[in-house]
Amino acid sequence: MDARASRIYDEMLIAAADAIAARVPEKEIGPDRIVPRVLDLRVGPAVAEAVANAAVALGVARADVDPPTSGARQAPGVRRGVGLVDHVFSSEQKSLGDEALELHRRYRGVIEIRSKVPLKDEHTLLIIASPASPARCRRSSGTR
Repeated sequence: MDARASRIYDEMLIAAADAIAARVPEKEIGPDRIVPRVLDLRVGPAVAEAVANAAVALGVARADVDPPTSGARQAPGVRRGVGLVDHVFSSEQKSLGDEALELHRRYRGVIEIRSKVPLKDEHTLLIIASPASPARCRRSSGTR
């Protein structure tokens, strides 16, 4: 947290909850919808700014913090326009299924899995992908 408060106070939690609630449009609030949409990338920055404001107001901020800057720092994807797929608008209405197929075609798939370990040689690949790997992973994580 940018304010570097030594602990979290109720007022800070309430500020965070209020910031989250404010991201739900009034017309969308209902018994089955009380939280923002999952991909609303503005929630994090709004919460950061609200909590920094509360920390400053309470006098518990141990750092000189500007709450709007604190919120903006949490939003690199929002500022740069990264994170959401750009939609190609056309005059024809498309179903979600048609849009999904178009995205798959355009990006040659939509989900990518990357290795956390650099695959520099075949030996590294054999270590990572050996048939014994799942057993070792379960052993190291404590599951069986």
